[in-house]
Amino acid sequence: MTVDIIIITLQIAMVLVSLFMIKVARYQFVWILVALTAILKTVGNIIQISNSEYLLFNSVIGKLINFIPIINLLLILIIFILFYRLYKSRELSEITSLKDNLLTLSTAIEQSPSIVVITDLQGNIEYVNPKFTEQTGYEKDEVIGRNPRILKSGHFHDNIYKEMWKTISTGGEWRGEFHNKKKNGNFYWESASISSIKDSSGKVKHYLAVKEDITERKKIEDILKKSEKRLMDVQRVAHIGTWEWDSNNNEAFWSDENYRIMGFEPGEIEASHELFQSFIHPDDKERVFKAADKSRADHKENSEIFRIILRDGTVKYVNDWSYYSYDNDGKLTYSTGMMQDITFKVESEKKLKSSLEEKKALLRELYHRTKNNMQVISAMLNLSASRLDDDHVSEVFTDLDNRIQSMSLVHEKLYQSQNLSSINLKEYITDLCSSLLSSYYRKNCDVSFKFSLKNISVSIDAAIPLGLIINELVSNSFKHAFTNRNVGEISINLITNANSTINIEIADNGIGAESHFDITKQESIGLQTVISIAENQLHGILHLDTDSGFRYSIEFSNDIFKARV
Repeated sequence: MTVDIIIITLQIAMVLVSLFMIKVARYQFVWILVALTAILKTVGNIIQISNSEYLLFNSVIGKLINFIPIINLLLILIIFILFYRLYKSRELSEITSLKDNLLTLSTAIEQSPSIVVITDLQGNIEYVNPKFTEQTGYEKDEVIGRNPRILKSGHFHDNIYKEMWKTISTGGEWRGEFHNKKKNGNFYWESASISSIKDSSGKVKHYLAVKEDITERKKIEDILKKSEKRLMDVQRVAHIGTWEWDSNNNEAFWSDENYRIMGFEPGEIEASHELFQSFIHPDDKERVFKAADKSRADHKENSEIFRIILRDGTVKYVNDWSYYSYDNDGKLTYSTGMMQDITFKVESEKKLKSSLEEKKALLRELYHRTKNNMQVISAMLNLSASRLDDDHVSEVFTDLDNRIQSMSLVHEKLYQSQNLSSINLKEYITDLCSSLLSSYYRKNCDVSFKFSLKNISVSIDAAIPLGLIINELVSNSFKHAFTNRNVGEISINLITNANSTINIEIADNGIGAESHFDITKQESIGLQTVISIAENQLHGILHLDTDSGFRYSIEFSNDIFKARV
C-alpha cells in the first residue's frame, strides 16, 4: 500500500511537470501526451487501490490501463526521435554558422586595411593577405615558406628581434615598430602586433602578426621633432621659455628653457603656478598681480617686466607675456604665455645709460670749456682792438670776434640742450642776430630783423658752418647795405623743402649791387669764406639775387651729418 502511494505521488509530480513543460518547452503535443498518460495511470492506480475488483479488466479505463506500457514505449520512442532530429538540426545550424563565421573572418582578413601574416613556429610564412602584397611588393607565392627577415632594412639592432621572439615564444604579445624594406628597395615604417595562436590544449601552433603602415606618421613625427628641437634651440638662444596653466585642474607646464630661467634643470621639479608666483620679487608682486587681475578682468593680453629671486638668491629680470582663455560664462579656464630672461639686456642698458650719462657730462664740460675759451679769445681781441687807433684793423678784430662769438654760441646752445648732438636753429639764429645787432649798433641808422623761422634742429657739424655764413652775410649787410640810410631791414627765412632739405634765405633791403655783380669773382675774404663753407662743409647750393638789395639762398641736407649722442 505504501509503495502504491509513493508511485501515485510520483505520477502526480510527473503530471505537474508535464503541465509546466507544456507552457515553456518546444514540441508541446509530446508533453500533452505525457501528461495525459500520467493522468490515466494515476487515476487507474487510485481505482485499483480503492477497489481492486472494480472494472479492473472490464471497464474502459481498465482496458486503457492495460495499454499504458505500450503507450509509454511509443512515447519514449517518439521523444527519442524528436530529440535526435533536434540534435542534428542544431549540429547543422552550428556548422552553417561556423562556415558563415569563417567566411566572414576570411573575407575580413582578405579585405583588411592592415597587413596580416601567419607563420609557423620557425617563423616561416604560411599566409599573407593582399594588403601585404600591396605594401611590400612581394606576391604571395614569393613569400610562402620564407622567413619575414627578407623585409629587414638592416637599420635595427638584432636585440629587438631577440626580444620579440622571446616574448611570443612564451605565449606573450609583442608590440613595436619595424623599419623594413620593400621589394623595390624603398624603406617604410610599420607598427606590428605579434601574438601566438594556440590549440585547445593551450599549445602554441602558429604566430599571427597584424601590421600597419606608419611611414607618413613617422615622417610627420620626424618633422614635429625637428620643429620642436628648432623651437627649443631658439628658446635657448633667445632665453625665452613657454608656460601653460590649466586653472580648472591647477595643472602647469614649463618648457625646458622656462625651467632654466627659473634656475632648475628641465623636469627637476613639478611645474607649479604657485611655485612660479613664489619666485616673484616681493617688491614687484603687488604690481604684477594687479596687472594680471586687470588683464583677466578686461579679457586682454598682459605683458609685465619684473624681477624673480632664484633659490640660490640670484636676481633675474624677466619679461612675461600672458594670454588667457575663457569659457562661455567668461570664467578663466586656461592661461599660456612666454617668459624671457632679460637680465643681460637690463644690466647692459644700465651700464649703457651710465656710460651715456658720463658721455653727456663730458660733452657738456667740453662745450662749456670751449665756449669759455672762445670767450677768453674774444675778450683778448676786444682788448687789443680798443688799444688800436687804426679803424681798419679794429674792424678786422671785430669781424674775428663775431666769428668766434657765432661758434661760441653754438657750444653754449649745445651745453644748454637736452640733446647734446643738435641745436634748434630758430633759437640759435635769433640769439646770433641779436648779438650782431649789438656789435654793429649805429646811432644814425635803425636796422631791424624780420624772422620767419621754422623749428628745425641740426647737428653741430651743420650749426657751426651755418653760423659762420650767417655771421658773414649779416655783418656785410650791417657794414655795406645801409650806407647813407636811416632805416634798414634784414630778413631771415628758414624752411624745409619737400625733398627734406633745409633752405635758409638771408636778405636785406639795402643799396644792392650792379647787375653784373658776380660773387665768385669778389676778392672779399668774407664772401669767399661763405662760398667755401656752403659748398665744402654744408655740401649745399648757394644762390644770389641782387635785384633789390642782396638776397642769399642756401639749400643743404642735414642727413649727411650724424648724431654724436
